[in-house]
Amino acid sequence: MRCDALDRLGIARIACEPAEAGAHVAAFIAAFVAVDARERATALWRRDGWGPRLSKLLFRRLDPRWCALDDRQSRPSHWPASFLRQGVYVDRGGDGLLMSLENASSASLARCRDALFSIEPGRLAALFHHEWGVVWCAIAAGPTTPTIGSSPRKGR
Repeated sequence: MRCDALDRLGIARIACEPAEAGAHVAAFIAAFVAVDARERATALWRRDGWGPRLSKLLFRRLDPRWCALDDRQSRPSHWPASFLRQGVYVDRGGDGLLMSLENASSASLARCRDALFSIEPGRLAALFHHEWGVVWCAIAAGPTTPTIGSSPRKGR
């Protein structure tokens, strides 16, 4: 990921170890992707990293039990409180960066890229589409369970 572009955007972040970023992506796939698509998603991640094919597959095959699309606008006017923490941001640049939810959203929009923002590996994450919304993913009882918007779109 080009740090100078993020510097120009004023996005504060800390580089993560590649293994940490990879663990967040692997946990996201294992927890939030439909069982029959996990092997393909894992193969795409290992072969190509975070790229358009993986991103497209993820948006089509998210498990609606754990993921909810908020497509009311490109980005929400307010963020769910349970997601307002530091997390690992991964986009097509492939590097994992530790940053805030707001900065992850800004980076995704400014760079026009789909991106994963993983807060707790395999338990709490946001998947940013480069233009039409945010998918909130949570596996937990109580206030972190996504309730915003509709279920993930099929055929996108």
